[in-house]
Amino acid sequence: MDDMFFRYPNDQYNEGISIEEYKGEYALVLAREGNDGKVWKKWVFPQGKDRQPIAKSIPLGVKLGDKENAIAMLKAILAYLGDEPKEDIPF
Repeated sequence: MDDMFFRYPNDQYNEGISIEEYKGEYALVLAREGNDGKVWKKWVFPQGKDRQPIAKSIPLGVKLGDKENAIAMLKAILAYLGDEPKEDIPF
């Protein structure tokens, strides 16, 4: 599956959320769309055990789990926000 990008409405910096899949696991990742249409993920350096940044950066995201769990999590979020889950979720 190719990553999907959803731009925040009216965002002056073209930021939004990319849905990515890696080894069967799905995540929501903060991203930005360039003028050329290419999507760039936001990367961070998480803290290690000593509370210092580790040497390797990772995408700034939220893990949702495998496809079944990702859909369940997103439906739960929709229910929490007061919207009925829709059957036409694009993934």
